[in-house]
Amino acid sequence: MTTENLWPRPLLLALLAALAGLGDGCPARCECSTVDRSVLCSHRRLSSVPDGLAPDCQRLDLSQNRLRRLSRIMFGHPRALRELDLSQNLIARIEPGTFSLLSELRSLRLARNQLKTVAPGTFAGLQALLELDISHNGIALLLEHSLQELTALRSLDAGHNQLLFLAPEALGGLRELQWLSLEQSSLAAVPSAALARLPQLQELRLGGLNARALRPGSFPALPALRLLELDWWPALAWLEPGSLQGLNLSSLSLTRCNLTRLPWAALEPLRHLQRLDVSHNPLAELSAPPPLLPLCGSLRQLHLAGCRLQALPEGALRGLARLQLLNVSGNRLQTLDEAALPAALRSLALADNPLACDCRLRWVLGRPQLNFGPHPPVCRGPAALRGLPLADIAEAGQLSCEGVIPNCPAPCNSSPPAPTPGPFPPQRRLDARALAVVLAVGFLPFLSSIALCFLFIFFWSRGRGNIKYSAHIAYVPRQNEPSPVPSEDNKFTMKLM
Repeated sequence: MTTENLWPRPLLLALLAALAGLGDGCPARCECSTVDRSVLCSHRRLSSVPDGLAPDCQRLDLSQNRLRRLSRIMFGHPRALRELDLSQNLIARIEPGTFSLLSELRSLRLARNQLKTVAPGTFAGLQALLELDISHNGIALLLEHSLQELTALRSLDAGHNQLLFLAPEALGGLRELQWLSLEQSSLAAVPSAALARLPQLQELRLGGLNARALRPGSFPALPALRLLELDWWPALAWLEPGSLQGLNLSSLSLTRCNLTRLPWAALEPLRHLQRLDVSHNPLAELSAPPPLLPLCGSLRQLHLAGCRLQALPEGALRGLARLQLLNVSGNRLQTLDEAALPAALRSLALADNPLACDCRLRWVLGRPQLNFGPHPPVCRGPAALRGLPLADIAEAGQLSCEGVIPNCPAPCNSSPPAPTPGPFPPQRRLDARALAVVLAVGFLPFLSSIALCFLFIFFWSRGRGNIKYSAHIAYVPRQNEPSPVPSEDNKFTMKLM
């Protein structure tokens, strides 16, 4: 039986062509796939781009190698390349025009290298590039026109660099950019002039700045921006009114800052905000939003995890009628009143709180539709319920306050409430002995100081010697002709008092 009888001729020819291409276009130290036309050379200790790449190669992975310098001659052949991964190398320099022949490239990853700057012309020829990752390098400056050739770029990750300066025209050519990350940079303020060149920007991650406050006009008008993350600002203590003016956000994140209260006034322009995350801030307590705040009718999610909250007051969430998810996990809550929660709430993250599972949480049994998420809350007390998930308690009788919680709502059997202290502290009676002690403590220091003063005056006067009480003073009266010898009439005696 011949080969033609086993395999149809068209299928046999296609298989032979694929095998021939695999043998000709796959370097010896790499792995190749004809399905997606990829060449995988990751973690092979390569110090240069391997030879023998197929001209129709579309994906090249050179990550985790030892490349130090890139030049144009290294990428002269695979002109159909669409994805190039050069991350986690030792690249410190990229010559201008290195990628000029890769006109079909869509994704370029240069993360975790040793780049210090991006020279003009570095990305020349990449007019079709959609995604660029230059994060986790040591880039300190992005000068004007450094990225001007990337006219089709949609995503730019420049976070986790030592970025000190971002020129106003550094992002000038990226008019199609939709996603930008400048996280963990060393910028002192929001680069508003550079951001103003991005009319299509939809998501901005701007974490790790050193500013203490967000001033009015910090952001330019970005009508397409929907997600803003200002995480990891360790000194940020306040957002001034007008600091978010000109934005139309649906999601705002302010986690791990230094906020001590919620900046409701700064959030007033955000009429369509649906998600607010202020987790891991030292809030300690909550203040209710103003009754006419526009976001009260749009907010769906509020995250307050790890904010050191000890209680959730009844009016703290007043007005948030459409709130569906509340995250208060990782706080210091011992209980939670149902009256403090909006009626539309569907999800409640309550894990990692020292909950006292008593009669105050009986309302949970009446709302079985309430979702506690993947980490349900666990009882910290009393001892009989310690370690039991709150959702596993089926009977209301298990949630008792007997002898534990005063002022507990009926039908609890509680100990009588403690007397409420009045505006003045209770008076205490002093006996005669205590009164004598108080007087002695007051008079003895006074008498001692008087005696010490008299002794000081006595010894001082003894040491001054004889004191003269009169003095003889000679003077010369004014006359036309001076007298050569003073007479006795020209003297007088003055008594000193």
